[in-house]
Amino acid sequence: MGTATAICSTCAPNERFRALVRRYGVDQQMFDAMYFEQDGQCAVASCVREAKCVDHDHVTGKVRGLLCQGCNVAIGFLESPEWMEGAHGYLVEHGGERR
Repeated sequence: MGTATAICSTCAPNERFRALVRRYGVDQQMFDAMYFEQDGQCAVASCVREAKCVDHDHVTGKVRGLLCQGCNVAIGFLESPEWMEGAHGYLVEHGGERR
């Protein structure tokens, strides 16, 4: 078994930030800096909700920015070509395709 790496309680004062450090290498100071840079708003330009989720590229793992919960979930689906194809098929089948 591997050894656990200690995470500074100043950098990650609660379980949420400890999880962000483990998953993405983002501690509270980094999160707060991104939040400030985005004025607390979701990084998707047309969205007006508060940014609470760390968005990352599912292939490279690189952190891209902060998103609201809804946009974060949606972008996760959009990164899956199989899901996109299935969703498009569903819309076509049920008369929902719009151009």
